[in-house]
Amino acid sequence: MKERVTIINGNNPIILVCPHGPDDTNTSIITKVCAKEVDCSAIINNGWKRTKNINESSGRANCNSATQVLNSRNSVLFSEYGAPLLRMVADSLVSNSNSMVFHIHGVGDHISINQPFPIGFVMGFGQSKKKPSHTCPLWLKNSFAEYVNYDVHRGYAAAQGRKGGNYCARRKDNMAQHLKLTYENSNYTLHNLQLEINYELREDKSIAEETGKYLAGFLKMVLNSNLQSTGHVMPNFHKVPVV
Repeated sequence: MKERVTIINGNNPIILVCPHGPDDTNTSIITKVCAKEVDCSAIINNGWKRTKNINESSGRANCNSATQVLNSRNSVLFSEYGAPLLRMVADSLVSNSNSMVFHIHGVGDHISINQPFPIGFVMGFGQSKKKPSHTCPLWLKNSFAEYVNYDVHRGYAAAQGRKGGNYCARRKDNMAQHLKLTYENSNYTLHNLQLEINYELREDKSIAEETGKYLAGFLKMVLNSNLQSTGHVMPNFHKVPVV
């Protein structure tokens, strides 16, 4: 029987979070492959079906909702997913005070409508028209955009979520935003970047595995480039499409 939540413990200061495995097709495969390639930690939801209102008895919860996941009154969800996630982040920061979390989500191919080329990845980092709350420094999202858009992986480019839109990771209940707010005034540095991955880059097992390895290529570059000192991997890429 498949475990409802998979925990992977790695040695590098990167954590992959896959909150919607049952709903976002093959994001769990992308996450597992990427974690193995990078030797980093990951938490993968395999069984909690996404819903607005939690119902533990029917296995329904939104694992990207800090309100649901981190509420100890939701004892099953908290013990299976919330508590392990918090421990994973805390352990990473104790080992390396500069750590990163990449939140792996899925999105439909509608994001490419009215775009000059297909969009494969949408970055969310807390952008907003009036009150942005960036979950990571801009060099990180710019470097990912540069990494993807330099070679246009499988013909797909990287974009960023529209300010205040569905893919910007701005809501306080969003897990990336919650983790950012939790550690922003601490002695630790925790960068969070949310990635929405187009269905066409995960539509079957083999493509999802390829996408996981492709994402791992960027994370290895992050680890090998001492980004905290240099500020960026490559020159900042500012002309990023918005969806």
